[in-house]
Amino acid sequence: MGFGGGALIASPLSSTLLETYASNPVDAIVPSFLTLGVVYLVWMMIGAFVVRLPAEGWQPEGWTPPTEEETSNLQTTADVSASSAIRTPQFWMLWTVLFCNVTAGIGVLEQASPMIQDYFSWITPAAAAGFVGLLSLANMAGRIGWSSTSDYIGRKPIYMVYLGVGAVL
Repeated sequence: MGFGGGALIASPLSSTLLETYASNPVDAIVPSFLTLGVVYLVWMMIGAFVVRLPAEGWQPEGWTPPTEEETSNLQTTADVSASSAIRTPQFWMLWTVLFCNVTAGIGVLEQASPMIQDYFSWITPAAAAGFVGLLSLANMAGRIGWSSTSDYIGRKPIYMVYLGVGAVL
């Protein structure tokens, strides 16, 4: 969700920074990047200092571990170590498909604003940034939706649906 959330925030912020720093966007690129870099650094440092692993054996108050019956349909019975999995053709086929899928998604999000402005000449850069924000929300919702659905129908079927729909689209 980080990529979608980042685009949701960075797209309108980048447009604002470009307009703030100079009337010509080419002159505003370096200060905009520096500003974004400082903002990202501050937030990453806050995250690094706030997020910590709990103490050994810590459990939330009132929490009881789920029973085996409650989790049996969510756990696989065929564990494969990472060193074994990487030697299988299925791993490399899945890796290749996901690599292409992620690369295409990044490419679409990165070019969404220029594409919509080229296709619809009446759309302003601010409105195009809003469109990128909507795409980012859809990206984030998809992360939750696909993973939640996989809890019910299984990992392999959700990959077949997810990647099958992607191939058709």
